[in-house]
Formats: sequence, C-alpha cells, structure tokens
Amino acid sequence: MRDFFDDLTEKVKGLIKLPDGMVIWLNMVQRRIWDRWEQREGLKRFCDWADRLTREKLNITSKVFLSIPNLLCVARLAIVPVYLLWLALGANKWFYLATYLFLMALDVLDGPIARQTGTDSDFGKAIDPLSDKTCHLGMALVAVSFGFAPLWLFVNLALKEGLLMSQSSHYLNSGSKIYGKFGTAIEVIVLSLAFIFPLSFWWFLDLVILHWAIYIAYRITDVK
Repeated sequence: MRDFFDDLTEKVKGLIKLPDGMVIWLNMVQRRIWDRWEQREGLKRFCDWADRLTREKLNITSKVFLSIPNLLCVARLAIVPVYLLWLALGANKWFYLATYLFLMALDVLDGPIARQTGTDSDFGKAIDPLSDKTCHLGMALVAVSFGFAPLWLFVNLALKEGLLMSQSSHYLNSGSKIYGKFGTAIEVIVLSLAFIFPLSFWWFLDLVILHWAIYIAYRITDVK
C-alpha cells in the first residue's frame, strides 16, 4: 500500500515543473549564494550545532542549509512569528489572508525547485513539513482570534500535527503522500474562505474529520 501511494505521489509531483529558463536562472542564483556564504565560519558552526542536535541524521551542512528550497522553508518559519505579532498591532484580515496565500505559494514552489535544481535533501524533507504546519496553525490561530473559526478547530489541528511531527522519522521514512497534499489544499481553501465570508459549523467539522483520516492513513501506510 505504501509503495502504491509513493508512486502516485511521485507522479503528481512530476506534473509540476518550472520553465527551463527559470531553472537556469535559479541555478545561477544558487551558485552565487554558495560562493558568497558557504564558507562563513559562523554559518558552519551553526550547521554543525544543528546537525548534532538532530543526531547527525539530516546531514546539515552550509551548502544544504543555503539551498534555495531550504532557505524558502526557513523564511516561512521566520515570517510566521512576525505574522502573529501583527495581531497585537491591529492588522486587518486582508493582510493575513494575503500573507498566508503568499506563504502557501512558496510551499508549492520549493518542491519543484529542489527536484529540478538537484538540491533536495533530508534536511529539506524534515523542515518543509515543519514550515507548512507552522503556517497552517498560525493561520488557524489568527482565524480564531478574529472570530472566523472556532477554538476547537485550532486545538484539533494542533493535536493532529503534534502527533504526526512527534514521529521524528516519519517524514524521512515515508515523505509526503498524495492524500496529505489533498488535505493541505482543502485546509488552505477552508481557512481562506473563512476570512472572506462566514462558514458554518460543518465546514470546520469536515476539515477536522479529514485531518484525522489523513493521520490514520499516514499511520497505516507508514509500514510496507
């Protein structure tokens, strides 16, 4: 079953391809980033510390950390706290919706960039879902704060994501699946619509049920 979903997921991923001209430009930018920053002693020490912290499972080197897909993931993680800080400063709902959709657009791009520029890595496989979940939970928390979504939605999503992410080897061993990507797409749609017009209780309940079904599917297909 796991092999079936792995094959299906890879076929779907293969449908998303960047234009050749963009890939050439990204490779040029990538080389410039490496040439300028890869040998920085501070960055090397940070990567060595991070690699030891992860028990040397992710091979975190300066070159891996500075790959464009991983920098996009790190940027998304860094933006979310600022995104939440604006709650205290009174930003309106359109700011949050636009920022969320921008972060999700970066999520769509980092996978194809990694595959087509040959910069995919174990570190990327680990940090990409972490940045995804952080963005989604941040948006859900903002939706609750505005009164656009119920608190139990955020609690359920946080519990499910916490259980999934606590399985430290999960994403490295099984990676993302087609049903996980489907769940992400539905979550983006529901949370975005919640900022545009009021949604009924059933929208949020269906989203929670879908997420728990995805969690069960991950647990079942995590074993060959």
